[in-house]
This record gives sequence, structure tokens and C-alpha cells, in this order.
Amino acid sequence: MSSNTPSPVRSMPTAEDNIGLVYKVVSLYVEQYGRQRIGADWVADLVQEGYLGLARAEALFDPARGRFSTYAWWWISRYVRNELSRFRREEVRNLSLDKPEFGDDEDSVTIGDRFVDENMETAADAVDRMTRREWVRNHVADLPERERLIVEYVYGVNGREQLTQTEVAQRMHVSVQRVHVILARALNRLRAAA
Repeated sequence: MSSNTPSPVRSMPTAEDNIGLVYKVVSLYVEQYGRQRIGADWVADLVQEGYLGLARAEALFDPARGRFSTYAWWWISRYVRNELSRFRREEVRNLSLDKPEFGDDEDSVTIGDRFVDENMETAADAVDRMTRREWVRNHVADLPERERLIVEYVYGVNGREQLTQTEVAQRMHVSVQRVHVILARALNRLRAAA
């Protein structure tokens, strides 16, 4: 190629091209907060939120703003921080309910023991759950087929068996990372419809 020939036009970066960025951001926050304190389940939630941030960055990116990775870093961090804040609130709530009212032995009554069974669903909760389920059924049908299938499998809606993302990836013959990206995109569409 001669020096006078223009270089080929580069395509816009996509979320798929920057999946590693999610893991990098999440690992920095996990390292800062402490892996043992967060636990594997919350790390998976942080990664999922990071994918949502990456999908949001892809949807809103304007090349005039600069490099996609810099822009995506900000969105991924924002989503991960929000999820980490939720984790902290839950952690504080759990600590306060497990604190013994009197004494330190195992037979002590905790503040949480004073509440009615937390697993008991109120009528308002049941109506809210049914309303949300109906809303999801109605809006999932509007998604592109691949996104719709992944949402139905991951959340077990519309008569689908609930599967892990790894099982969905195997069933659909794609990588787990691809399932993460497609799911994040679908959830962004559903959030926008809300």
C-alpha cells in the first residue's frame, strides 16, 4: 500500500470488542472492596451490571467524543458502582438485623427475630409481582428473536425453563460472553420501554 492511499475505514467499536474492559473495571472494584467480603455471587452481579454499562455506552457513543474505550469505562464504572452501592446497603441491613439484642451467645434474640417471617408475601407484593410478570411477558415479545429467547431462558418467563447463562450459551451455540452482551442489550431495551 502506498503512502498516498487512504487507510481503510475502521468500523465503530462494539460491546463485543470491549468485553475485557468489563472484567478489568469489575476486578478493580472487587480488589478495592475485598473479594471475600463481596463473594462470588455479587462478583457475577457486578459483571452483569458492567455488561449493561457497556451496552449503554455502545448505544450512546458518539465518535466525536473520543475513544470508545474511555467512554465505555465511564459507563461500566457507573453501573458497577451502582450495584456495589446496592450490595453495601444490603450488607448494612443484614448486619443490623443479625445483631443480638442482649448478650453475645447463640441463643440471643436478634432484631431480625422480632419481625414477622420475611418470606411471607403480602397481598400487595403478590399483585406487584404479577403485574411485573405480565409487563415482562408483554414487552419481551417485542424484542428481536435472539434477545427474546435469552431473556426468556435466563429469567424463566413465557413458559421457558430457567437456565444459567452458561446453559443458555450451550443451548444457543454461542459463548457465555455473547449471552452476557445480548442479555445486557435486551435489558437496556426493556428499561427504555419502562
